[in-house]
Amino acid sequence: GVTPRSPLMMRYLLLFVDYYEGRLQVDGPLGVYFLRFAYNQVTDQPNTYLKGKDRLPRPVDKMDLWQEVRYDPARFPSIKREKWGQRRACQMMVVAPKLV
Repeated sequence: GVTPRSPLMMRYLLLFVDYYEGRLQVDGPLGVYFLRFAYNQVTDQPNTYLKGKDRLPRPVDKMDLWQEVRYDPARFPSIKREKWGQRRACQMMVVAPKLV
């Protein structure tokens, strides 16, 4: 999920524009790389992000990073699915930290 007008997602989309217009060269999975690049560029420390024309740090209430991992039945015994795709991307899951 993402909040409306997220500076992180805007930067993420602009990285794709830069790539497709030839201003950025990347060798690898674009979505994964660009999301991390965007995160690194708009955050300066935990629980802040750079926003506005002045690009000054602004506090946020909470920021969680979730990880995408390949499905493994031994690691996720409670996840059942009748059919899995053949491509690697079809076997990925998002692992969210437990909420306190």
